[in-house]
Amino acid sequence: MQRLRTLLASNLAGEAGSEQSAPISARVIAEDEDLVEIDPLDLFCSSIDTLLSRSIDQTIEPGGGWSSRPTRLSGVGDGRGEIQQMCRRAIPPSLRCAAWIINVVAAVNPEWSKSECDEFGTFRKVRVIDHGWELVLKSLFPDETDLQDANVLDMGIGDDQLMNLLLHDHGGSPIPDKGIQSLTKVLHAARDSLGLEFCPLLPDVTCLLLSFMPESYAYATIRQVNFNPNGMQTLFILLTVAITPSPDGSGRHEPLPCDIENQPSVVLQNIQ
Repeated sequence: MQRLRTLLASNLAGEAGSEQSAPISARVIAEDEDLVEIDPLDLFCSSIDTLLSRSIDQTIEPGGGWSSRPTRLSGVGDGRGEIQQMCRRAIPPSLRCAAWIINVVAAVNPEWSKSECDEFGTFRKVRVIDHGWELVLKSLFPDETDLQDANVLDMGIGDDQLMNLLLHDHGGSPIPDKGIQSLTKVLHAARDSLGLEFCPLLPDVTCLLLSFMPESYAYATIRQVNFNPNGMQTLFILLTVAITPSPDGSGRHEPLPCDIENQPSVVLQNIQ
């Protein structure tokens, strides 16, 4: 609940001191559009680096095809074609938490409406996702000492690869204790609540998710893609583009290679 208040306060900061008589609903000015009213709960959640506790740039550069105050009415894309378009023009770091979970949910639940999928990236869903995560944690670690005694699960990659991941692979320096604890929680939840045991890619995937998501959203995303090829393929595309430098350094990408775009590949099969 505290995180919801913080995020809401951050997104509404621009309106806080404008007019004493301003309405409660947030107001934004979109390019080439008149002044419009927006329900604050329809605003997308900002990304947060849970793994390394680094600051994430929350600005959205003009001219990139993204709304400066994106809501589910403006959308972050759904469907394979729109995912490609998003990746080509680069998803701003501040929107990756919302964009990733929305597109994974859409891929796993094709019968859902766009509005239903978009809701997963908005403030409207924060309390639901956080509450579900709290219940999982209580079942896994009923006592504080249980978490203190828990180790990071290697999920089949082996001790050497796990140590490389913790010491070098993300950011070039060791993951801080707080980040390791978050990684431990999510991996134990994946094994004990979702039944994932041999899953060599999961530690790396979880680290990437935690680089832009809180624990609750990382777990919710993994739960969505669990044993679902469509969801895993979509997530793999989004993560691959996020960690692959563009040729000109702009962050924009050419069309994805067909082997990534159309085939789950052996790598993806390892995580199912």
